[in-house]
Amino acid sequence: MPQNSSSAGSAKFGRIGDSIPRVEDLRLLTGQGRYTDDTAPSGCRYIAFVRSPHAHAKIREIDPTAALKLPDVVVMTGADLQAAGVKPILNPIDSLGVGFPSFTDGLVIPPWRALAVGRARHVGEAVALVVAPTESSARDAAEAIRVDYAPLESVIEIDDAQKAGAPLVWDELPGNRLFAIEAGDKVATEAAFARAAQIVEIEAINNRVIISFIEPRSCIASYDPGTERLLVQIGSQGVHQQAMRIAHALNLPLERVRVSTGDVGGGFGARSTTYPEYIACAYAAYKLGRAVRWSATRSECFISDTQARDHVTKAAMAFDRDGKIIGLRVHGHCNMGAHVVPRQPNSTVGNVIRMLVGAYAVSEAYLDFKGYVSNTVPINVYRGVGRFEDIYVVERLMDLAASRFGLDRAEIRHRNLVKPSAMPFTTPTGGICDCGDFPRLMESALRYADWAGFQARKAEAARRGQLRGIGLVYTIEGAGGMAQEYAMAEAKPDGTIVVGIGSQSQGQGHETTFGQLVAETLDVPFDKISIIAGDTDKIAQGWGTFASRSMIKAGGAAFDAMQLLIAEGRSRASAYLEASAEDIAYTGGRFVVAGTDRGVGLDELAAIQPLSAEKVHRNDNVAWPNGCHVCEVEIDPETGQSVLVRYVAVDDVGRAVNPMIVHGQTMGAVAQGLGQALFEHCIYERGSGQLLSGSLMDYSLPRAEDLPNIETWLDDTPTRTNALGVKGAGEAGTVAAPCAAISAVLDALTALGVTNIDMPATPARVWAAIEHARRAKDS
Repeated sequence: MPQNSSSAGSAKFGRIGDSIPRVEDLRLLTGQGRYTDDTAPSGCRYIAFVRSPHAHAKIREIDPTAALKLPDVVVMTGADLQAAGVKPILNPIDSLGVGFPSFTDGLVIPPWRALAVGRARHVGEAVALVVAPTESSARDAAEAIRVDYAPLESVIEIDDAQKAGAPLVWDELPGNRLFAIEAGDKVATEAAFARAAQIVEIEAINNRVIISFIEPRSCIASYDPGTERLLVQIGSQGVHQQAMRIAHALNLPLERVRVSTGDVGGGFGARSTTYPEYIACAYAAYKLGRAVRWSATRSECFISDTQARDHVTKAAMAFDRDGKIIGLRVHGHCNMGAHVVPRQPNSTVGNVIRMLVGAYAVSEAYLDFKGYVSNTVPINVYRGVGRFEDIYVVERLMDLAASRFGLDRAEIRHRNLVKPSAMPFTTPTGGICDCGDFPRLMESALRYADWAGFQARKAEAARRGQLRGIGLVYTIEGAGGMAQEYAMAEAKPDGTIVVGIGSQSQGQGHETTFGQLVAETLDVPFDKISIIAGDTDKIAQGWGTFASRSMIKAGGAAFDAMQLLIAEGRSRASAYLEASAEDIAYTGGRFVVAGTDRGVGLDELAAIQPLSAEKVHRNDNVAWPNGCHVCEVEIDPETGQSVLVRYVAVDDVGRAVNPMIVHGQTMGAVAQGLGQALFEHCIYERGSGQLLSGSLMDYSLPRAEDLPNIETWLDDTPTRTNALGVKGAGEAGTVAAPCAAISAVLDALTALGVTNIDMPATPARVWAAIEHARRAKDS
């Protein structure tokens, strides 16, 4: 049955399915969290970076003379690091084998260095660093360094990058093209369009957004000459991949590099990257043999944190006479920025291919997708990467089709959603969705949102002079990411169970949800469980948190490790109790001989001899969380101001380990999606490449007062693609909310003749669209 955010946990406290409070929250909400900047050792030197003021410029000379006159200052340049053998950041296309062969073969990845060498390629790129005794003296020294630049022409927008004769960001990328990929069947798709009764088309802009972590990026690095080990402390989404890239860049054996991550103030995919500053800080600590620290200012974040989205997509959908989709054709261009970050562009491309047709029974589809570099901050993965790009255009096309056929927007979707009887469903681009009841979820969302009663609400708003609109979107995504993950489980003599996992939290509540998994699997008290993560010295290996994969992959690894622990414990209990292993039952943390009161606990066995198990779990399957979201807005036609009045989300995340945490994840994701739809707009000046939205005074993030009460419901179909039945829960809201909001805005404006609006639908844009429609009507 559907379950909403007000539902209580089950009576069996601390197990899977219980909505128990997050155990992390007391620490985090009372100022006891330990973020990177809180962990600096005494005597740490401070690092400040010299950053390019130009979008594209040749670096003629870096003169550190004035800076070196300041007390106890060290200066390092890109040329210094290159001469010392420091390598560019390793891209996982080459190192981890997770690329798509037809796409990555022959792909040229230009070097992304810790400090620029030869040319600066975006405003804010670091060209030198200084190390000084205090934060203020480091900044003073950085300002004293003189850099002689020769400005070059830059390319900022996607269409500029593609033009014949456009300046090249990288000489090795002719035409600024990074990649070009095709997927699906072009010939069959064109044939479907040739016989179509109706064709609808759209050009959609997926606006660039700034990934605004609440915790600015920081790095603390120290080198111990005695042990010859380097310690790097950063906020990350996977310490093992960070260690691998840092070791590679500094030419160190992996075992000599330790990376640790404590509490993290937001990740969203973008903290998976090994940023240039981390390599630079690590090298400075290694070179100087002492601890160094760096924390970005908020201004630095705007020009050095990676950014996201920035796609232009032209799409068309073909229908038969009954309103059934018979073909989908998509041509997409994306702006990748000045550098190719780890996980890119394979994450974007892979998800765009996988999710091309959304949740609909489309037999023929074709994708032509190209990526270009530009003189802007690099583009990274971001919550819902690749999924949102598809869902947004597909759902906009469905709205257009409903209008063309004269159908209700829910009806056109109902006719085309994949039905449960068609599962497992294979998409035209090879994705295999194993289960789900899409029509049931949509009907639930329509009922909770009172879709049928909307016209009465619209009429009431009109009496107040307001335009009311409602939007509908069906969202689906492929979750799971990389196939492998690691976990270990250990029983302690004091009764504690320690479980270490290779993924790690950036606010998702892993201590709670993984604790629930352990409590249920080992049948032990919740308060006896300790979850550890985020330290390469404590966790043997791991791949990290991204793609809504933690409970799917790390949960699977933890479950397997605990089964191995039980098996080893039963073997030892058999010898200890002098009974056959087949006669020994496990319950409540104890092994008991059937039919007797003789038994021994995990803690007792651990006191005799350490008791632990570990597992590298591999699961190549993709899970398919999905849901239906409905958004309502009211618009003041005199100002263009849109007010979000209601948002309803019904999601299928498979088996929800902690429904309350899932609801919280949905709310946060929806807030981010609504931010992109209505508020957030990253703007570069086209000629100079200067970031015009370079502060929180210029870049609008949604505030609590801007958001409605977000109603979240769960209506789950457990998946068979993993032992736990989970599908992933972190990204659906970010994928669904932008389209639901824009659909609602356009619904409100349709009567005035407005048929299209680009994100973000700011008051200025909405007012301009209204005025344009009024003038067109009057002319």
